[in-house]
Amino acid sequence: MNDEKKPIKIIFAPGCFDTFEGTQDELNELMAEFGISPERTLMVGDTTHDLEMAHNAGCASVAVSYGAHGTAEFSRWKPLAIAHSVRELHDWLIAHG
Repeated sequence: MNDEKKPIKIIFAPGCFDTFEGTQDELNELMAEFGISPERTLMVGDTTHDLEMAHNAGCASVAVSYGAHGTAEFSRWKPLAIAHSVRELHDWLIAHG
């Protein structure tokens, strides 16, 4: 089965990135553990560190403005979208899933 036909896996991994220090090692380990390629991974993040980690790992990202950081620095990491509420994130995921 090629990647386009594989079911999408949704992984909620709270606490996995508590010690992020500018590398994407933890994200790479999580992708390897679940057998998901960077091309099929979407990182949802509320900090520039989250978006940088996704970018460095070769993953797409969506930023959320209702978390730790504001949106001023998000564009540098080229997120696919910036959601301003959980509802907006939900709607974007449904529309692009």
